[in-house]
Amino acid sequence: MNQVRKTPLHSPRVVKKIRKRRMIILGILFVLFCLFCVFLYFATRLSSVSIKAVQVFGAETLKEEEISAFADKKLFGSYFFLINKRNIFTYPKNQIEQALLVEFPRIKEVKVSEEAKTLKVELVERDPAGVWCSKEPKCFFFDMEGFLYGDSPEFSGSVYSVYRGGENEFGDLGVGKKFLDTERLGILDEFKKILEGSSLYISEIIVTDLREVNLTSVKSPKIIIDLTGNLEEQKMALVSILEDEALKDKFDLKNTSYVDLRFGKKVFFKEKVGVQEEAKEEESQ
Repeated sequence: MNQVRKTPLHSPRVVKKIRKRRMIILGILFVLFCLFCVFLYFATRLSSVSIKAVQVFGAETLKEEEISAFADKKLFGSYFFLINKRNIFTYPKNQIEQALLVEFPRIKEVKVSEEAKTLKVELVERDPAGVWCSKEPKCFFFDMEGFLYGDSPEFSGSVYSVYRGGENEFGDLGVGKKFLDTERLGILDEFKKILEGSSLYISEIIVTDLREVNLTSVKSPKIIIDLTGNLEEQKMALVSILEDEALKDKFDLKNTSYVDLRFGKKVFFKEKVGVQEEAKEEESQ
């Protein structure tokens, strides 16, 4: 009886054929991958799909050419040495927006888009709410969010209120850091407006800490408030001092060294008596 001769499943001959087949498949896949990479390289660099220019909209104090050059620089190079960053479908939109906010702190909002092979950079600049000065002195503009965003000269007069101090409360301050938050800056602005209604113009605000903030000017007494206390009560006390005729008869603001509003309905003030000063206390109604 004849027996059928079987080839072992893992015989050298079978293994060799399998390896050869695998090498052929891998070779084909490698060639296809290389062709795909070549296609990506050239396709993403076609003139018809490449950004040609950068336009900037909304710049007021910032120089458009500086922003344009910075954004254009972010389009140089490629992803994985293949995909062109200047391609209208693959340009680094989010990266450009984040980089602009870091490089130009004066920018509050920015939107980057592409239209007709032109990169559009639309931005909104921060509006100055005041100037903060360090002990050095070095001064910076800040907006109503308390964000320090640019160098400033040290103003005098009524151009901007100058803020000082706050390092103990907020640490080292400089461009890109926050001073006071929006709510507290708004509160200080309300106090300033109350005083301006009585022709008392605040030129300097000194933040010893949040519990002791001094509003000062050349022609009016120092007003001391507590940003952590009952602010409505402090505002009412200030209004009473400025408008209550009975209180006006008791002391003259022009001859007062300071008015301390930090103790609720009790208002402490110090009158100037020649070269001497006398501390007094009044209760606002």
